[in-house]
Amino acid sequence: GIVAALAAAGFAVAYLVFIRRIRRLTGALARLVTLTFETGQASERSVVTEIQDMEATEFALEEALLAFAKFLPRTVVRMLLRDRRMHHLGMKPADVAIHFSDIVNFTGMAETLDYLRLIEVAEEYLQEMSAVIIATGGTIDKFIGDAIMAFWNAPDPVLRYQYAAVLAAVKCQERLVELRMQWTRAGLPALRCRVGIHCGSVLVGNYGCDEKMDYTII
Repeated sequence: GIVAALAAAGFAVAYLVFIRRIRRLTGALARLVTLTFETGQASERSVVTEIQDMEATEFALEEALLAFAKFLPRTVVRMLLRDRRMHHLGMKPADVAIHFSDIVNFTGMAETLDYLRLIEVAEEYLQEMSAVIIATGGTIDKFIGDAIMAFWNAPDPVLRYQYAAVLAAVKCQERLVELRMQWTRAGLPALRCRVGIHCGSVLVGNYGCDEKMDYTII
């Protein structure tokens, strides 16, 4: 009787652990679709080989999606994951606010500045300006050398998208004032940028060819 009771208790514990791991995997896979990952939560290693394999595959898929989201805006990656119709070429009308910005005299700096220092300051500039745009609901379309093209209200709707675009432009200039002080102290060029905003109707969607397409506006 005691042996049977211990065996039953052991089975119950093992079953609960198994169910907990399956639920964790199910939750992790569901979060992949929205790119909302749990960071810094390493779990104990399962004793079941199949569970180990599933968790390793889930982790590899998470890493791959995180890398993929660096080449496309996260809003676009989420859209591709939740709607298979977006895997094909096609555009539709939309009302958006469009942001164009570039660095004043970037060509002159590129011709005279050491390329390592040029890349250092340009990368920080693009990183900081992009963070402002994304925080206000903007979608980064592309980088064209030192220029940034972005838009609001696609693929996801943005409330008062015209205001969001103007707010981003103001905040970019404010952040640039702070960066110029840092760059000056470090002996780097004190970059200035120009921003243009246009609001109107466009075509938005996947443009290009079957082998290579961009989510963009026309």
